[in-house]
Amino acid sequence: MASKGGTMETIKRKSGTRYREMFWLNGKPIKSPIFRRKYDCVQWLAQQRSKKVENELYGDVQKLREVKTLEEYGQEWLKSKEASGISKSTLLNYESYLRVHIGPAFRNRDMKSIKKTELEKFQLQLRKTHNPKGTNLIITVFKTLFKEAVKDGYLVKSPAEFIKKFSEDNNHDVYWTRSEIDQFLRANYLSDFHDLFLMAINTGMRKGELAGLCWDRVDFARNQITVTRTKDQHGLKERTKTNLKRVIPMNDYSRATLLDLFKKKSASNYVFVRSNGEPIDTHHIYRDFGKAQKRAGMTNKITFHDLRHTFASQFIMAGFSIYELQKILGHTNITMTTRYAHFSPEYLQKSMQGFGLGQIELNENCEPNHILTMRSELKEKTVGY
Repeated sequence: MASKGGTMETIKRKSGTRYREMFWLNGKPIKSPIFRRKYDCVQWLAQQRSKKVENELYGDVQKLREVKTLEEYGQEWLKSKEASGISKSTLLNYESYLRVHIGPAFRNRDMKSIKKTELEKFQLQLRKTHNPKGTNLIITVFKTLFKEAVKDGYLVKSPAEFIKKFSEDNNHDVYWTRSEIDQFLRANYLSDFHDLFLMAINTGMRKGELAGLCWDRVDFARNQITVTRTKDQHGLKERTKTNLKRVIPMNDYSRATLLDLFKKKSASNYVFVRSNGEPIDTHHIYRDFGKAQKRAGMTNKITFHDLRHTFASQFIMAGFSIYELQKILGHTNITMTTRYAHFSPEYLQKSMQGFGLGQIELNENCEPNHILTMRSELKEKTVGY
């Protein structure tokens, strides 16, 4: 006997007639258990059809019914990322975001129970303690996590899919004025990090490049620093962020600082070390930079990377070329360099003094005579009309 969508098999036995149904899925036959009643076969077939529809609509239904907390899936996700071969620093950042920010808010929650409105509230809470860029980084990890959960079949749809990121002003980088630089350095003259801070301001070198700078890359004869290495929590790497070597000329401040450090240098090959001779830990730089700003009473709080912006901005305001700056910063694209070329209102005002085009005679009020004449003629025409 055939049933719609399947083929019911009748089995004759001494104990009675039995029935078995068969269902085709993806071109393969699936046989049912042996039932005593035809009705049970029909019910089994209906269930298989329902599961097929669910699978087509939602994926793995078994996974959808499984309770998976955000912490549990987060750990699975981190392992999959590690297996994919992403950098250790990126993996550590992901782990940190989950542990420090995302975990405390949603750790024991079933992922299917988390709603979009909750994520929006979480985003606003983050914004109270983070700038737009920092908030967006954490939210991006959240969005990626949920997106992967959908791909893996634990969710039908991501609640973070339509969460909008905060607008970031990429055309304005924070930097310090000369008076702010002096205020900061004077207050931290006795700090283990003073020389590193001063070098960051005078070279535009990145945190990892400064921490990984060794004496074999400092050439006093040629008055230059060669940047070929970077140092992170995993140690010294024989490459830079862009994988390109660059040469930075020393100015008077950086040369004097390096000469003084060379005279007092310990057995360490590293240029920047603590008072006990140990190399500076890159993890501690951000923490100690925050303490140093507090010690100096800085009202314009910036990140350590903003010292790079400070160097670039002051370099341009001193009248040097944007193309020279590109070489020093190690940018492969000039577009990246132009975002550092900020000008203060005072500098722009000063730059216009003494600048003018055409032959203009000024009157006693320091106004161009021909402009006054044009104004007078225009006034007479207006009145006559």
